[in-house]
Amino acid sequence: KNCKFFVGTQSGILDTAFLFNKDCLITNIVRIFETPPYTKKSRAICKIPFVKKTKKLLNLNNYLDLPYSAHHEYFINDKYDYIENTSEELLIAIKSFLKIINLKHFSKKNYKNNELIFKSYLTNRFAKLYYNDRDLIHHNQKSKLFKINLSSKGVYMSSFIKKHFIGEEIVS
Repeated sequence: KNCKFFVGTQSGILDTAFLFNKDCLITNIVRIFETPPYTKKSRAICKIPFVKKTKKLLNLNNYLDLPYSAHHEYFINDKYDYIENTSEELLIAIKSFLKIINLKHFSKKNYKNNELIFKSYLTNRFAKLYYNDRDLIHHNQKSKLFKINLSSKGVYMSSFIKKHFIGEEIVS
């Protein structure tokens, strides 16, 4: 409860950071619609999905177009898998996050344009899933998930969005 910020994954201890309203850098996210960055200084980066057969990384646009069931930590099938954030991605994210944390005054002008565009894209995608995806329609806490997504003030890390929101790479 006395920390200045928290860096970690979607593990249970993250909930403690949320409980005390701490700014967080959340890494290796798979449940992209279930654990958004909550505070305005909070940031996130997710695991990178790829097509097993071709070893091609999915850009985040294509990943978000998958059904809701593909955005869960227990999602496993023959077509897709995930790779964890690289040490380089983590280092870049942590350095950027520390700059944000150390800002005395934080306002809307501190958000980068691509962060706000991606946040809007996520919200709109979840809204479409909310009304049309059969797995989410029957989810027992879908209203809670929608409120969580709408109330989130944080965004995904700008450098991460630039690298993975558009484009395609090959898994090495």
